[in-house]
Amino acid sequence: MQSAEALIRWTSPQHGTVPPCDFIPLAEHSGFIVELGDWILETACQQIHQWLMEGGQPIQIAVNVTAHQLLEPQFVAKLLGIVERAGIPPALLKLELTESVLVENTMATAHCFQELQKQGIQIAIDDFGTGYASLSYLQHFSFDTLKVDQSFVRGIQSNPKAQVIVHSVLDMAEKMGFKTVAEGVEYPEELQWLRDAGCQVIQGYLIGKPLPPEQWEPEWLSGAVLPLIGAATASDGRGDRQVPAPGR
Repeated sequence: MQSAEALIRWTSPQHGTVPPCDFIPLAEHSGFIVELGDWILETACQQIHQWLMEGGQPIQIAVNVTAHQLLEPQFVAKLLGIVERAGIPPALLKLELTESVLVENTMATAHCFQELQKQGIQIAIDDFGTGYASLSYLQHFSFDTLKVDQSFVRGIQSNPKAQVIVHSVLDMAEKMGFKTVAEGVEYPEELQWLRDAGCQVIQGYLIGKPLPPEQWEPEWLSGAVLPLIGAATASDGRGDRQVPAPGR
């Protein structure tokens, strides 16, 4: 197990489960996204601290961050304060941002990335290949991970065009020193193709659906091994784990 991704869910007494695609845009439009984002970061860091205090192995948590948050003048100082109050190593926090963040304010974003990475906080570009950024932006930003969007991963074993695109992304990422994650993996055939292509980490419902911390924690602490084909690192949005090949 390498890492987990913090996902926000809202259960409304009036409307039941409200999907993030409905309430996140409202939070951004109203300006509440900054306060909400701070709460998510605080909660994730406190969860890391709790697991460390329980004697578990250190685990990195990835948190999605919007352009509104990142471009706040005091974002870096605020984030480092959250990490310090939680009493956790900064390396146990990873920030995930979409490509659109790269074009909001190039100079300010690049500076923010540098300041965060100086403190040991990793940066991942989420949903790569679907945003507004061109490949030229990759020259100007320092980050650690490229997450290939699920639209390229779905059915990739029988989609030659998607295979060409993903092969190109994996090759580029390797040469530029980025870690690669394939999102939305749901079937063993997709996993096998990605493994053979050299993708380092997978994430998706093939591994399991996201769970509340109290349900996910026992599985992580037990070090459960997944019955998947081949050797790959797997992530379901809850965590990454090493999957040994049969007979090895």
